[in-house]
Amino acid sequence: FLNFLNTNDLSWRDLWGTRVKPEKKTNIPVTVKSTRKVSKVWVATPDSHAGAVQELPFTQNGL
Repeated sequence: FLNFLNTNDLSWRDLWGTRVKPEKKTNIPVTVKSTRKVSKVWVATPDSHAGAVQELPFTQNGL
């Protein structure tokens, strides 16, 4: 997910280095529908852990 809060356009690149640093958001609930059993959920970002994937805790309902 890209954080477009507090910006006036949807360009994710800061070509001139003039954008205000985005406010960090935490504990954002995310729902993804699946008809299959999910065994793992990962996140990766160039901003943390040198881009390496990190496993996330999750719950799955309805299967």
